[in-house]
Amino acid sequence: MQHLTWLAEDRLVDYPEALAFMENRVAAIRAGTAPETVWLLEHPPLYTAGTSARPADLLQPDRFPIYQAGRGGQFTYHGPGQRIGYVMLDLRARGGDVRGFVHDLEEWLIRTLARFNVKGERRAGRVGIWVAEGRREDKIAAIGVRVRHGVSYHGISLNLEPDLAHFAGIVPCGIAESEATPFGVTSLVKLGILISMPELDMALRGAFDEVFGS
Repeated sequence: MQHLTWLAEDRLVDYPEALAFMENRVAAIRAGTAPETVWLLEHPPLYTAGTSARPADLLQPDRFPIYQAGRGGQFTYHGPGQRIGYVMLDLRARGGDVRGFVHDLEEWLIRTLARFNVKGERRAGRVGIWVAEGRREDKIAAIGVRVRHGVSYHGISLNLEPDLAHFAGIVPCGIAESEATPFGVTSLVKLGILISMPELDMALRGAFDEVFGS
């Protein structure tokens, strides 16, 4: 298996720049001219629409820029304080199981959260990782991937300390909150976990190696 490279940004990366980088890196990985890559970054405030996004779920279309992401899923918010992990792996060399890859991304997030004594959980029919408290369940991490010619891109987002009010401009991932469905969004800081982004990055790298190998 080819070498894997980690990249981490300490600046806000514009979404079109990120898309262009991923497109180029995926082509290079497929051609064997670049290593598999995990890219950790933050975006300025924006909404992305996945291939299943419903127009009715965009509640405030003038609030932030909106980008067609090309990944699976629905509407998602990205912004400062949220760690994005774009995962560009050669799935051809890793068994080619896309469903298993998504399961491993979930496991990566669950193990990362466990390092801070947060119990992240999967939920049938709801993509992402959830934190339960009584009847209420809040989403703390999102997953949206695309695979091109056997190489993955896009990936995960984990809420460290984003402005959670910014999620109000969309129905996050198509799941509306109501009395019958008490589902919202949360963050590590909201849960009382006061850590820095480098500390989160260290946990992400350690958990990734456990799940995917270095």
